[in-house]
Amino acid sequence: MGRYEIRRRGLDVCETYLDLMRLSFDARAVEQKALALPWLFASHPSGHPTGSFFLTLEHKGTVVGGTIIAADTIWLDGAERPAFLPIGNHVHPDHRGRGLQLMKAMYSLADVGVSMGLPNDRSFGVHRRFDASLSELRTTRFRTYLAGGILAKRKPALSVLSPIFDSISTLCNELINRARPRPTKGESVEQLDTFGPDIDAFWLEARQHHQFLCVRSAERMQWRYRDAPFSRYEVDVLRRDGAIKGIIVTRVTDRNGHLVGEVSDILCIEDKPRDYALLLGVAGQRFGDANVEFAEFAFISPNALNAAGRRTGFWFPRDKRRVVACGLGSRDSRAVPRLIDNIHFLRGDHDEDY
Repeated sequence: MGRYEIRRRGLDVCETYLDLMRLSFDARAVEQKALALPWLFASHPSGHPTGSFFLTLEHKGTVVGGTIIAADTIWLDGAERPAFLPIGNHVHPDHRGRGLQLMKAMYSLADVGVSMGLPNDRSFGVHRRFDASLSELRTTRFRTYLAGGILAKRKPALSVLSPIFDSISTLCNELINRARPRPTKGESVEQLDTFGPDIDAFWLEARQHHQFLCVRSAERMQWRYRDAPFSRYEVDVLRRDGAIKGIIVTRVTDRNGHLVGEVSDILCIEDKPRDYALLLGVAGQRFGDANVEFAEFAFISPNALNAAGRRTGFWFPRDKRRVVACGLGSRDSRAVPRLIDNIHFLRGDHDEDY
């Protein structure tokens, strides 16, 4: 059959990778990835040993599989360390069984940092095989706004009931918005246009209260939520006596014909349900004003976020998944298993835009 090799490649294999994607994904998904790749590869976090690259599976000199390895930085147990986020593992159908070699190579990257990702059901056993640390199940929580519209699209025969369900949704959301927490004296929730020194000050304080999360410095947030080539994000911050105590990043997007509000990122200095609820309440109001059908935030872990979600109408759980992380052969190997259940990992930390 010939020898298979694993190589690190740059954007020179971009088109080949996109061709592999076309075997499994529609044109829109491929186009989005094509737009994201130059932006993704342009980022090289300070202190990171490589920056982003392709990890390719090659057979007789031909690329037959590939994974994007996004470069990031994490805060782990009191220090900032390099991280590798594997995104989009694609293998040609004629070589599908060889994809295991790519996953094995991903784990070797942890020799110089931490590798993190979201396994699907098929790869769960493989991660176990390589002794990955797997978090407890994470839950996506969602809030409905126009339940009738969702019903009509999924069950056209029941479309006559749409106005009734929409009216119930509207009433529920009005009650939620009246009952949600409001800022008190010295507090405010306001929009943020730029990520500057006050975000760095927030990050330096916030990281002292968290053990395992992606870095939220001004530089990273600017790249992630302002420089991204095709998403418009709204950013709100919770201020207390002028200082930022929490941040939330949201967007409204069309997802398979449904207008959806997404909480891409949320972090507070302390895991207090009220602080998170203040931010989620403002986001929930914005989603309603945008006439979304439903809104969600994904891969949450802290109990405070769950409690805040229930207080602001994000009642419904769905899409339970685990976060996987490893630090094999590195200084992180002892910390990862101990901290994996406390990892603060959200939609924006992985492949929302990638």
